[in-house]
Amino acid sequence: MADYRWAYFLASRVLSQSMDELTRWARELLSHVERTRPKEGLTRRELRETLQWPDRRTREALEELVELEFLEVNKGANNRYSFHLAASGTSSRATTGLLHPDELETIWV
Repeated sequence: MADYRWAYFLASRVLSQSMDELTRWARELLSHVERTRPKEGLTRRELRETLQWPDRRTREALEELVELEFLEVNKGANNRYSFHLAASGTSSRATTGLLHPDELETIWV
């Protein structure tokens, strides 16, 4: 079981990243928005400064998240855009298809 737990840990990390529909940067930005859950949304500038990313990376990650409907855009005064979680709001990662070690242990016992 100890070997399987270790293999599960390694495989789940690799598989969850490779099977994720989002790029690394979009996933990181989405995780940040989910953690902070701002009431009024966040501007691209606020995200860029908080995450300390270049503008291009921030813009591409936001475009990806809006296109895949994880984030919604609000257009405010003076063409100021803000981003907030879409109504569905869940960002579940792709499942690895592996049996969790605890489940395997109950089967074996």
